[in-house]
Amino acid sequence: MLLTVLTAGVVGIISLEIVRRYVQRQEINDLHANAQTVAQQAFPLLLSAARDYQLQQLAQTASFLANVRVRILNVHGEVMVDSGLPSESNDLLAPDLGAEALATRAVL
Repeated sequence: MLLTVLTAGVVGIISLEIVRRYVQRQEINDLHANAQTVAQQAFPLLLSAARDYQLQQLAQTASFLANVRVRILNVHGEVMVDSGLPSESNDLLAPDLGAEALATRAVL
């Protein structure tokens, strides 16, 4: 009886870890895809006369739709526009992603 309970507990813990890792990988893949989409949409805006305003609007819209913080960087890695701090716009990153999620970005 004790062996059955112990086995069920171990299988449950292993299954939970497998599901957690799968969800984490999916979240990272989604963040990469979103970053690429924002970069593709931002590129034509760089040539626009109203560049700053349009890029800010794009960052805020993408941030709202994806529920993440969006920063658009120039080729030197400097921030051109920022959707704001997560606390300012109620953006939340998945709790287990940490620095990996923050590192997900597309550079223009």
